[in-house]
Amino acid sequence: MNKVEGIVYTLEGVSDRGLMAEAMFDLHNLQSKQPGTIENIKYVAGANRVVVVAYRDLAEYIEDNSHVWEVVSTYSVNIIKSIKFDKAEEAALKEMDDQDEEFYFANLGYN
Repeated sequence: MNKVEGIVYTLEGVSDRGLMAEAMFDLHNLQSKQPGTIENIKYVAGANRVVVVAYRDLAEYIEDNSHVWEVVSTYSVNIIKSIKFDKAEEAALKEMDDQDEEFYFANLGYN
């Protein structure tokens, strides 16, 4: 299993839809221009919330964009990038689950 530590951010955006659209575009630009920064960005339908799964601390980016984003919550997560579906890795996932560790499956490479 290939796993790395990451951070999940829940961000609340401003009510201005134009500014929110720009901010979402900026997040996607960060993701594409700096590979290894952001794994996933999800817009929460019906709200001004975004959930970002990141490989590194985005506090500076969020602070620089504090006119748009407010951090609602953050927590550590294990980002699983590849996995072999065998007994050993099944046991490792079960142990993580038993210890209430958070994990997120990236676009997996299956071995």
